[in-house]
Amino acid sequence: MYSETGTIYDVAKAKLSSDIRMEKAKVSLYRLTGTGILAAMIGAGVGLACFGYSYVADGSAQAKRMADALVQALEKANLTTTGEIKLADGSIVDLAPGGQVALAPGGMVRLDAAPRVKVARVVSADAVPAVSTPAPQAPVASEAKVVTHYTTFKSVAFGRGNVVTGWIFNSSNQVRPTSQYCYYNEPSNDKTHIRTDLGENGAMLDNLQSRVGVDLAAAFINCNWFGGT
Repeated sequence: MYSETGTIYDVAKAKLSSDIRMEKAKVSLYRLTGTGILAAMIGAGVGLACFGYSYVADGSAQAKRMADALVQALEKANLTTTGEIKLADGSIVDLAPGGQVALAPGGMVRLDAAPRVKVARVVSADAVPAVSTPAPQAPVASEAKVVTHYTTFKSVAFGRGNVVTGWIFNSSNQVRPTSQYCYYNEPSNDKTHIRTDLGENGAMLDNLQSRVGVDLAAAFINCNWFGGT
């Protein structure tokens, strides 16, 4: 009896141990499965991140390449535009001196139904700008009478210069001079002459200016005034 009871106990103990091992195995399996799923999710996330980064990076490079291609195309392209220009009522268009307005070959200018345009001169596109010269004007005959005056000079050496007396005649038929003047003239080193007025019509000037090294009163005595009748 004792032996049979011990055998049942051993069998139950062995089964219990087997069940415990089975549960432990299931727990390990679940744990490993969870770890594998977590690792797979982490790997999938990393893969998605790498894919997204590569897509963004590749998109930026693609956009840059497209921009460079557009720039090169615009540099080589010839753009042609069409349109019309209208001026407001009362507007005035003026050109700077020497300015020109030219149309490209095949260009066309269209005016409104009731235009008000004043063209002073038409210049072609190939024309060389000409330099405008004033038209010669015919001399205008003067109706005033031409009068010829005569001056006779009398010179007397004095000091380093000369005392010059001028007799002014209004005509060649005049016997006495209309007026007279006298001055002292002295040449300078720069090929010019220094003139000092001495008197008029036989009288010494009241405001006679002084000169260094020249006796102007003595020079006045050498004035040759007209003495005839």
